Amino acid sequence: VAAKPALLTGLLWSGGNFSSIYATQYLGMALGWPLVQCQLIVSTLWGVFYYEEITGSRSIVVLLLSSLLMLLGVIILGVYGL
Repeated sequence: VAAKPALLTGLLWSGGNFSSIYATQYLGMALGWPLVQCQLIVSTLWGVFYYEEITGSRSIVVLLLSSLLMLLGVIILGVYGL
């Protein structure tokens, strides 16, 4: 019963892993790796809006500040990383 969802999850994970390796090789470590790590923001959004894992205003503020810091780093690397 759980084999089909598990297989689909594994295929998606493998595809994402392959894509992250390819992107890092293509863009280089200085730019590719931070961009690949932006998937954490996507995972966070799933956790916040779909699974409702984050509650409390302080936790949300910390989450927003850390996400903004990560995006700022990606922007800086995008502008000056090459």
